[in-house]
This record gives sequence, structure tokens and C-alpha cells, in this order.
Amino acid sequence: MTDRGDIVLGWLTRLSLALGVLGVLVFDGVALGAAHFEAADAASTAARAAAEEYRGSHDVQKSYDAAYAAVRDSGDTVGTTDFVVAPDGSVTLSVTRTAHTLVMKEVGPLRRYTVTTAKGSGRATS
Repeated sequence: MTDRGDIVLGWLTRLSLALGVLGVLVFDGVALGAAHFEAADAASTAARAAAEEYRGSHDVQKSYDAAYAAVRDSGDTVGTTDFVVAPDGSVTLSVTRTAHTLVMKEVGPLRRYTVTTAKGSGRATS
């Protein structure tokens, strides 16, 4: 009769381990999805800020600085090569964000999947 306790304890240990691994995988997946949507939102916000600045100053550098300032606090970066101010004052840019994961950021081949880039465009509101 003492074997029954060992069987239940072994089963419970495996179940707890499986649920723990599943929880980490779900957390990392949600973190990746959230980073993608947050980067898209940040790109739109940065593009609107840049367009507003360009409307007032007509200076591309000040416009880029405004876009960078809009996303700086969240740790995002604004791409320099694809930052475009159109003749009508609208701005197109990209924002890069790194997802904060538990496991993927530590595994070399998976680390590249934690970085997401989103494009955004915006124009000044009148």
C-alpha cells in the first residue's frame, strides 16, 4: 500500500512541471503578441508627433527628434533610413521594439524573434 503514495506524488510532480512549462510558453507568446501591437501603436504615435512638429518647424531633424521623443520612454527606437516626410507634411517611419520574454530572450536562436518592427504613418491634425 505504500506504493500508491509514490505513484500519486510522481504524477503530481509531472503535472506541475508540465503546467509550469506551458505557463512560460504562454507568457512568452503573449509578450510577443503584445510587443507587436504596442510597436504598431507607438509607430502611429511617433508619426503623428513628427508630422505635428514638421508642420510647425518645417525641419526634418526636429521632426525626427519629436518622433524619437514620443517613443523614448518605452525603450523603442525610430529607424533613420526609412523616416520620410512627404511634400504634404505626412510622415512615414518604423519603430523597433524588443519583447520582454522569460525564455526566448535567453536562447540564442530564438532571440531574434523577440524584436519586432512596425511601420506607421501620420499627418498633422488641423
